[in-house]
Amino acid sequence: MSAAARAKISAAAKFRWAKRKGKKSVAKPVAAKAKGRSPGAPLKERIVGTLKSAGNSGATVKDLAAKLGKSYGNVSVWFHTTGKGIREIKKVEPGRFAWTS
Repeated sequence: MSAAARAKISAAAKFRWAKRKGKKSVAKPVAAKAKGRSPGAPLKERIVGTLKSAGNSGATVKDLAAKLGKSYGNVSVWFHTTGKGIREIKKVEPGRFAWTS
């Protein structure tokens, strides 16, 4: 078990005991922040904006990753999961996507 998980369990136990003993000022345990996660919407907006500016020829996943400062794998997985549900994004050729309006 990680140190963060042990700390979270310990804080929750201390909170329960303090509450049970009737202490007046008890600090609620703070939920652990997800490691390295950021909301998905900004990535979507950035990819869509880049594809729109690329025109009909589109852009390669490698170029998009470099331009957005993300890893190739991250952008590739985005296209095969989230990007698949966007009708305007079309696969032009292997590894190249374009925005069709």
